[in-house]
Amino acid sequence: MLRNYSSKKELPVALRFIIKLFQFIVFLIIQLPLLPLTIFGYIFIVVKAMIYTKKHGVSATATNPLSSRWFLHIFGLRRDEATVKLISSLPFMSGAGLWLMMGPAFIANRTCGYLPGLARLPEPEKASLMSLVGCRTGFFDKMMEKNINSMDQVVFMGAGFDTRAFKYCKGKILKFLNWIKRIHENAKLKRLKKRELIMNGLLLFQ
Repeated sequence: MLRNYSSKKELPVALRFIIKLFQFIVFLIIQLPLLPLTIFGYIFIVVKAMIYTKKHGVSATATNPLSSRWFLHIFGLRRDEATVKLISSLPFMSGAGLWLMMGPAFIANRTCGYLPGLARLPEPEKASLMSLVGCRTGFFDKMMEKNINSMDQVVFMGAGFDTRAFKYCKGKILKFLNWIKRIHENAKLKRLKKRELIMNGLLLFQ
């Protein structure tokens, strides 16, 4: 179920500051005793990605949007089951590591509504370096939602491990093309087949 945070924007500035301060304090109380697990989760993710990407030539940066959409999914801001399934299948990603890293923030979110910077969908003019990927995700989502019913073909440039086709194009009579490096194509297709996510009309180009 998606959460609605828009009501906070209607609150006075001072009250919003107090609420955010309270949420951050709650997060710190939860985070501090669990900090070793968070650090371990982060190191595990980075080391696993570095070892695999160096060995197989897969770009580590190509997975960044995938992680961002996973954050948005678990915090209830953007449903993306395909991303969750893909992350659990990719050998250079770690669902357990992501949960260890984001677990305290997730608990704080369920306790008091705290949202980390990595799990936000700000408007472009309010985006920070931390929320930039989420902002970009929200922008392209709006474009897809606005135009999907009037399109015959969709091309995802530099798609990497993008799963937007599964979110918006499933059941649609159109072609959607992912323009990605062959090494990413091979890794993606193998895992998509494993998780039974292949769809009719999906074409990948080098």
